[in-house]
Amino acid sequence: MGKNKRHRLSSSNPTSKPQKHSKLTRSAGFSKPQPSSKPKSKPQHRKPTLPFSPHEKILLIGEGDLSFAHSLVTHHNCRNVTATVYESSEELKLKYPQAKENICAIEEAGGVVKYGVDAMKMKPWVEGKERKGIMDRIFFNFPHVGGKTKDVNRQVRYNQGLSLFPKRIHYNC
Repeated sequence: MGKNKRHRLSSSNPTSKPQKHSKLTRSAGFSKPQPSSKPKSKPQHRKPTLPFSPHEKILLIGEGDLSFAHSLVTHHNCRNVTATVYESSEELKLKYPQAKENICAIEEAGGVVKYGVDAMKMKPWVEGKERKGIMDRIFFNFPHVGGKTKDVNRQVRYNQGLSLFPKRIHYNC
């Protein structure tokens, strides 16, 4: 209960016992510390540390509106990007109006967009008899798991369950 509310409650009832102040209140004569008058320096902009190189083959799983893939091809010059989405092309464009622009940018830069990819049913991205992995980096972007629940903890648990790929899938990257 706040200090003002305690004061109102105690002053409105004259028969109530006087309230003791907690040790957290300031005694008279002490004020709150004032912010320093030093001029604030501008934030430093550092070049981000990226966990990949632009020449690597990148697989993006659960891309949503494809904005992350768009960022990779436009701002980081990645050309070997394969972005996957759960929805069909039509569903994606209806759900995310900006998706059409993102798709164009990805494909113009040499990237690929794959529709209707369910991360829980994916097969390995391999080639040849040795079943060598064909991707250098794989990013799982924790897509929305569906449903209309606003329980954040439930959404996190579902997303964590999605990240536990079946044991039959092995990536040799």
